[in-house]
Formats: sequence, structure tokens, C-alpha cells
Amino acid sequence: MGILAGKRILITGVLTDASIAFHVAKAAQEEGATVVLTGYGRMSLVQRIAKRLPEPPPVIELDVADDGNGGASRKSGASPNGGYGLTGMEQRLARIGGTLTIESAPGSGTTLNAAVPLTGYRPGGPKERAEGESPMREHR
Repeated sequence: MGILAGKRILITGVLTDASIAFHVAKAAQEEGATVVLTGYGRMSLVQRIAKRLPEPPPVIELDVADDGNGGASRKSGASPNGGYGLTGMEQRLARIGGTLTIESAPGSGTTLNAAVPLTGYRPGGPKERAEGESPMREHR
């Protein structure tokens, strides 16, 4: 075991297998760390590159932002298009132990941050789902 044994590390910027972030992720794994990758807006690319690491780690997306009018809120009930919007997102995340944070001000856009614990992730393979456990799975 290496110097990072038992540590969990979040790495962003793994866009090619020649990137510095890729080599940091690889070295961290070789030293015993559990690695999780994120790729802002480039999930499929990061997922493909992640498969080239010694242990393909889960890939998560952290933020969604727009530069619209802002002023987003958690209104109860369905929206005019039939969705349940932010309230529905928050409820679905809560069911799997996650949280939703909203940053929004009129005229300045909106940023949503969804955080979901990676419970059950095992390096080397997917976890069997226990009865009653969420069917959501990590991106690989």
C-alpha cells in the first residue's frame, strides 16, 4: 500500500490520457487512493478516458449553470409544462441521501449543485443493490 492508502480524492480535468490530471489520478490509484472524477459538461469524454486508468473510477457531475434571468425558486406543484422542477429534483436527491443547492439572483442566472454520496462504490466493480436501495448508479 502506498502513501495515499485509504484516502478518497476528487480529480477534475481528466480530458485526455496525456493530461496532467490523468497522470495525477493514475499515480493516486497506484498509491492506494480511491479516485472519483468529475468533468464539467464533458461527462462522456471523461467516462471514456476513465476506462484507461488502472481501476476505472466513478465519474460525477457537480454543477449545472445558466446565464439566464435568474430568480429560480422551489415552487410547489407542477410547472406549466407538467414538470415538478426544483422541488422534484430536491425530493429525488433526498431519497438517495443527496442535497440540492441553488444559487440564483434576478438577472444573474442560476447555478444548481447536486451532491450525492457515492455509498456502495467498490473499486473493481459495481455493487449489488440491496432491497429498497436506490436504483441510481454511478456513471462509469
